[in-house]
Amino acid sequence: MRKYTIFSLLILPLVLLISACDTFNENTQKIDDNTDIIYQIQFSANAPAGEECTGEMTTITDIKYDESIKLPTNKYSVSGYEFVYWKYNQNGTWITIQDGAVVTNLTATNAKTVVLYAIWTKSTQEPSFTQESALKGYTIVYGKYEAEEVMEQYPTYASYTEWDFNRLIAQEFNDGLFEILGYRLPIAKDTEKTVGNNEILIGNTNRNIALDFVYDVQISGASSIGKGDYVYSGTYPFQYEIGLVDDSIYIIGGCYGTTYAAANYFLDYLRTIQIENNGIVELPADLKLSGTHDLEVIGCIGDSITHGYEKETPAYVATWDAYNYFSYPAYLQRLYWKTAYVYNFGKGGTTMRSDSGGTYPYQVCYRWKNCAQSLANILDYVIIQLGTNDSKLFPTTPWTDEDNQQFIDDFFVLLTTLSRENSDIKFLMSNYQNISMVMQI
Repeated sequence: MRKYTIFSLLILPLVLLISACDTFNENTQKIDDNTDIIYQIQFSANAPAGEECTGEMTTITDIKYDESIKLPTNKYSVSGYEFVYWKYNQNGTWITIQDGAVVTNLTATNAKTVVLYAIWTKSTQEPSFTQESALKGYTIVYGKYEAEEVMEQYPTYASYTEWDFNRLIAQEFNDGLFEILGYRLPIAKDTEKTVGNNEILIGNTNRNIALDFVYDVQISGASSIGKGDYVYSGTYPFQYEIGLVDDSIYIIGGCYGTTYAAANYFLDYLRTIQIENNGIVELPADLKLSGTHDLEVIGCIGDSITHGYEKETPAYVATWDAYNYFSYPAYLQRLYWKTAYVYNFGKGGTTMRSDSGGTYPYQVCYRWKNCAQSLANILDYVIIQLGTNDSKLFPTTPWTDEDNQQFIDDFFVLLTTLSRENSDIKFLMSNYQNISMVMQI
């Protein structure tokens, strides 16, 4: 007898891991005279002679005696140097304090300003900005959101800019470049910038870059799967490619999640060559990185509640687009665009029951045969929502125990069919009332 696990939410205890940190006490014992002591901590960049420092640190004021203060992390920066720790003078003795330490009673003198001086060491890999010749002057160009035109017709749903994922990837990528190279690049939208050289292309753009794989971005949870008798291989979303063509770099994945991963892979690549070349970043003329990136794969099985519903769609927008952008799998995909890939296997009008009472059994529709079954081997989670149309089969007669058993039997057929292909699938039931009935088979 095969057992299936039906998930419920577990509340896990929160475990706090508190790391040890240095606490400095000027006096080991408190005396009554110290109760009214108030002092402040000031930070000094203390840049090496002849060097300039950037960054600011805010003075901490109104610190009471016996009050523990967690120091902020160092915000100062000196080109070619690395921050080591803080030092301050305590009655003629220099005391070392680690960055971000918790401190107490740095002075027993009221109204005193305690100055913490930053200590620097020469960087072992002094930055060499000859890498400016590699990326300085480039512009990051990101592809537009695929559903942009459609979303503008539905302002009551949400702003499509919240789902402008290529833009979000470009911004995070630019932050990563700043950490590596010390500068940021300008960012532009594909449709708002003329084609030129020296571009870093994020996502699918109109720059006519030839790819070694098929770009099939997951817009919302439906994509190209299940159209007619089309059998989708399920491999494209997880591939990515990074390359250099005509002085432009392209970073693209089969979906937003893999494009995001590819951008981070490229940043790791830049860090690696910077280390290997003693701080110099130079890109090879034959740059080409490609591979696959694993995402959690979610399949949504159901009727029109899963498939989606067209309502007040503008004439020029296809019915499929309305399903594609506004179904619940579409929203699920947007919520987890960095980590998951969502398939919409829903088909309107379908039932769970496959007997003569079911006008359109789900297990005979093309979505089930060509999609759910053929992709079962890559699915991590399957959400099942069926039964609404079953309830309409008997509008005037009661639902009998035999009807209920038929429903359960067909439900188990669906589970076992998928499980034979992939025993690791986790099933989530979105509308089953008597969950105890499906605990065992």
